[in-house]
Amino acid sequence: MQKTLFTFILIYLTFSTEVFCQTLFLEINGSNETETKIIDSPNYLKTHKDYFSIKSEIEFIQNSLFKKGYIEHETSEVSKINDSLFSTTINLRTKYKTVHVYYNNQLINKNILHQISTKVFDNYFELPFKQIENALKFINAKITEDGFPFSTLHLDNISIENKTYLKANLNIDSPKEKRLVNEIIIKGYEKFPRSYLKHYLKIKKNQAFDITTIKNKTEQLNDLRFASQIKSPEVLFSKDSTSLYLYLEKSQSNNFDGFLGFGTNEETNNIEFDGYLNLNLTNNLNFGESFRLLYKSDENDQKTFNVNATLPYIFKTPIGLDFELQIFKRDSSFTTVDQSIKLHYQINSKHKIYTGITNLESNNLLSTINTSNITDYKTSYYTIAYEYIKPQSYNLLFPINSNFYFETNFGESRTNQFIKKTNSTIY
Repeated sequence: MQKTLFTFILIYLTFSTEVFCQTLFLEINGSNETETKIIDSPNYLKTHKDYFSIKSEIEFIQNSLFKKGYIEHETSEVSKINDSLFSTTINLRTKYKTVHVYYNNQLINKNILHQISTKVFDNYFELPFKQIENALKFINAKITEDGFPFSTLHLDNISIENKTYLKANLNIDSPKEKRLVNEIIIKGYEKFPRSYLKHYLKIKKNQAFDITTIKNKTEQLNDLRFASQIKSPEVLFSKDSTSLYLYLEKSQSNNFDGFLGFGTNEETNNIEFDGYLNLNLTNNLNFGESFRLLYKSDENDQKTFNVNATLPYIFKTPIGLDFELQIFKRDSSFTTVDQSIKLHYQINSKHKIYTGITNLESNNLLSTINTSNITDYKTSYYTIAYEYIKPQSYNLLFPINSNFYFETNFGESRTNQFIKKTNSTIY
């Protein structure tokens, strides 16, 4: 008895598996050969694992035809031809190529519509039927950028004007009050310099809220050497305010490199230092400032001392200060002192302009008269410069993607014999 029952169950499971695993086929025809080719043009899925998949594919084809302008198409009931083949017929009927969309010119700027349509009038604009969906998304994105994140829009009162185009009204549902960024809250690195938000990222209070634009801007935080973004910004909406949360962390960007040796000069009995020192300090005061000290001394009795500092966003303005001092000494022959001070204006995260003054002075240290090849001179000139820099923070080996620097100088140089006006350009 048990053996017979086991055999029956085995046979049942075998046939059941074959039934459930059977491949089903879908065939969709038009009312004529031309329509069949149009329907078949998207290369719809013809093989399916079950009837539910067949119904989903038919709905997909219907939606695709609607977007192409066949809004009046009719679909017959699905017929079962045999155990594995199912068929349906779609009558496409009229194809509408254009839609005249009527709008409220008090709610939508014409400049927005000109970006999606070549025919824009005072109260309506024309669109190819297949572009309606993307056009509505574009308009909604522009409205959102203007501070209305909860706006929705749709077409209603759709009617047929003639055999080629339709007529519809564009309705926009949005709050009366524009959403502004009322508060910016920084989590993680609370002492992050706020001037960088305002002038580097261009994120500030009381500007129109648009989360997409804000996310694109905060990605630039990863280009800073002293801070990075932990996760994407978040927003808290209340009835009458909008709070923006930024999640940052402070990066350690200080570094020190070098070696120093010292000894006593046999001729002067003074202590002299030889070696190399490179010190870089960044954002230790939480202002985004930077300081660099470089010292070199070699066996050829050449000494180089260089110090430069950058103070960005002085008094919370987009104006910063750059200072540099470089001293070069060649044994006991001559010294050269190069001093420069510049003001820079941060246009945005990639563009910066400079203006400043530079003084360069060289002094002959030799006391002998026969030193005509070494002459004292002094040069002073004014500087105007432009810099473009595009970082790539993901590449530690090459952190700069592209960099362009243009500088022009004008001034005069003085020697013991004459005064000469100078002009120069640096790329």
